[in-house]
Amino acid sequence: MKPIAKAKILGSAIGLRPGQRDTVDVLSQVMALPDGRSVAALGVDLSTAPVPERRYVSDLAGVVYRKGVVKLVFGQESLSHGLRSMIVIQMSAHATRNFLRSLEQMSHPTLDEIAAIVGVEQDELLPLDNGITEPDQTVAFAANMIGTTVVGTDVCFDVYNVAMSAATIAAVGGMNKMPIDSVVRVDLRLGLLLPIRNALRELESQFPPEFGTE
Repeated sequence: MKPIAKAKILGSAIGLRPGQRDTVDVLSQVMALPDGRSVAALGVDLSTAPVPERRYVSDLAGVVYRKGVVKLVFGQESLSHGLRSMIVIQMSAHATRNFLRSLEQMSHPTLDEIAAIVGVEQDELLPLDNGITEPDQTVAFAANMIGTTVVGTDVCFDVYNVAMSAATIAAVGGMNKMPIDSVVRVDLRLGLLLPIRNALRELESQFPPEFGTE
């Protein structure tokens, strides 16, 4: 799903189910595949999405790709140098590719240009494949969209999950609205964002091909 411009939030335009409070406008496009089939591509504007109520400050981060799922891991370091808490953002390869593309499309300045201007070097990511023990306070969330804001050395991830139930798809077809769940806001350093982006670049070659590129 790719962000688009000029969308508005309408609180109850499609008869929300219990637990679904917010909606964003949707632009759908039908794309023809080389084999004659067609798929529908949906896009939303995250700039109009509600700000997540949950907040998490991350000192450490890591990336792992297993069984077709990318896990963005964020941790808080305790004063004794262990992990106080951890959250895991689980995204499909398709959603992760769109997130990476949004980072690559940042320009004037780019992420690397910002890092050079403010004098930030890359941090080391958590070695998640080396048997790190999860702290007791570990929570996992499902997500398929991340809005990114960079101000100097500070980075903010607003994490969302667009509901993809049968009722949602039917509503999109009739009203061009889609429910969106505000998952969590993660505050981190630019020094962590850079290695996250680079790790996703390396993993992208392992992702399934995009629609229409098989």
